[in-house]
Amino acid sequence: MELKDSIIIHGPGKSGTTLLNDILALHPDLYWISTYLNRYPDLPILSVLNNLQATRIVEKYSRDKKKFPRPAEAFNFYSHYIPDFRLNKSSFDPKEIKSLQQALHRIGNFQKGGRLITKITGPSRADFLEQVFENPYVIWIDREPKSIITSYFKYKWRYKDREEQFAAKPKKELIKEYTEYYNWINKEKERLRHFRFKKVSYEAFVEDPTGFFEDLCLFLDLDYSPSFQKTVLSWNIRKNTNEQYKKFFNEEELEYLNDLLTL
Repeated sequence: MELKDSIIIHGPGKSGTTLLNDILALHPDLYWISTYLNRYPDLPILSVLNNLQATRIVEKYSRDKKKFPRPAEAFNFYSHYIPDFRLNKSSFDPKEIKSLQQALHRIGNFQKGGRLITKITGPSRADFLEQVFENPYVIWIDREPKSIITSYFKYKWRYKDREEQFAAKPKKELIKEYTEYYNWINKEKERLRHFRFKKVSYEAFVEDPTGFFEDLCLFLDLDYSPSFQKTVLSWNIRKNTNEQYKKFFNEEELEYLNDLLTL
């Protein structure tokens, strides 16, 4: 019942996982968990609507339209079938695993494409992946750490429902908290290397999307067709977004941050 040759987009969060997943999921040989299914996990037939994205005009028109299905970071979907999913446990109920696998197979029955692609961020969840998927491909995308930590600040990450607490904390305390979290996640990725693992960088992604996806498709045993290349090139991928931290942190804060990083 395990899913073969699935693709897991993974990373520390705020590293480009969403953009990478959005583009790669458009490959005609792949299917995915949609934003609809993340909300209604018991209705796999909704995956029929994912096929709309196979039409380039519709896909391009709908990129900024929330009512259209898009690939989701499907924490709600996984948590529906495995209630302890968010706890990052080392083992799960075999019945729950089987139920999830069946649901993922049903999605593939309704959407064109023979292989699943999904996105996870944060802890490796290596034990979860081991139990659900059969030797998956894991693509770990990382980015300049200072840019990731800046994004954590900008989005008040882990404090969205506690904004007063966020505002009350000294900036250096938050730098330490966010940097130590990044260090932990970066260490966690080592647990993924026994899968078919490839580490890529956001910087290479935005600098040369064509070469990046051509190399990635080769690793994933996917055809980098002229049609898929057109899809890749149709995305407006912003460059020069990696140095915002220079405006966000002063020299003392940057020195402190660099001292905390354990790369």
